Amino acid sequence: MILVRLRGRDAWHNLAAEEWLLDHAAAARVLLVYINDPAVVIGRHQNPWSESDPDALAAAGVRLARRTSGGGAVWHDPGVLNYSFLLPRRAYRRLELLETVQRALTRLGVDTRVVHNTSLFSGDHKVAGHAFRLRGDVALHHGTLLISADLDRLRAALVPACRVCSSSAISSIRAPVTNLATRRSDLTAEVCIEALTAETQRMWGPIAQTLDERDLDADDVRAGVERHRSWAWRFGETPPFTAEFDLPTATGGSALWRVEVREGRVTALRSDPPGAPPDHLVGMPFEPSLLAAALASLAAGSRPVGSTIQSPR
Repeated sequence: MILVRLRGRDAWHNLAAEEWLLDHAAAARVLLVYINDPAVVIGRHQNPWSESDPDALAAAGVRLARRTSGGGAVWHDPGVLNYSFLLPRRAYRRLELLETVQRALTRLGVDTRVVHNTSLFSGDHKVAGHAFRLRGDVALHHGTLLISADLDRLRAALVPACRVCSSSAISSIRAPVTNLATRRSDLTAEVCIEALTAETQRMWGPIAQTLDERDLDADDVRAGVERHRSWAWRFGETPPFTAEFDLPTATGGSALWRVEVREGRVTALRSDPPGAPPDHLVGMPFEPSLLAAALASLAAGSRPVGSTIQSPR
């Protein structure tokens, strides 16, 4: 097996490096481990605005990333260990890898159980989540392990930015979470990496190579980083949805606005009671706070402020 340890903590970079490995793993069996600075990472088919508040994340210095696998939104910070198994598709067995992580935790004195074939729970609380991706002849199975995460920031980061009334996006399955450190106070990322590596060797055999980011193609990874950080990937790839805004009118009542969004941009707006459609907002990037302000301004009879909504770079 090959062990890859990434030392950088940028979520966009580490996801790009993981994707590079997925493209180049071929017949190898790879265990990848890394830790990120604060970030919210959503699944390939999720809506960033119904899983989090992108503006609030940016203001708090939290990365928002979209990974290439499915599954739900997860929190990353220095108290969370990220690990990935890459192996030939024909040899991929989801339960086998979940049980490998379980055995690593049992080795550390923490008993867990599998829930929904994707999560590991200790007692009634989730401590690890997993997602999967198949590309060509290679399988990717990756997960996050809550060791000493900032659970207050986790909960605050996963509050939706607006109300979504219809969507084809995949919604996260919410569950109570806890840190492994509440089960064993001396646990660290290094201790968990050692246990996970030992159990992976039991499954795949001894480590033949240990690599880091310097062994990957820097130009390819850099191109991947640019894609992962781009508006087009993080927001433009959002499945179609309709958001609702209940806003006051100039007469003291309220109007319910339904905003249709495709590829991260406003495609139509309707109000109840009906009003003149603000066509100047169609085609603009969907940004809930600015959009709500623009609609409220129109309802109050003020000059349209849609021009304040900036097109993405």
